[in-house]
Amino acid sequence: MSYDSGSITRMLDRLEKKGFLSRTRSENSDGQCLLVIIGVKLDGSKERVAIGEG
Repeated sequence: MSYDSGSITRMLDRLEKKGFLSRTRSENSDGQCLLVIIGVKLDGSKERVAIGEG
């Protein structure tokens, strides 16, 4: 199975809109996005996972 970045972004947008996850960008001192942090919501708890470079 292969997905391009656009299809992954759309899937994450839908999951975030439904309340299953939250996204936060990690920036360096220059204001450049280094990581996108995905918070997955399971049974009211939140697990944080670093997904990749932004």
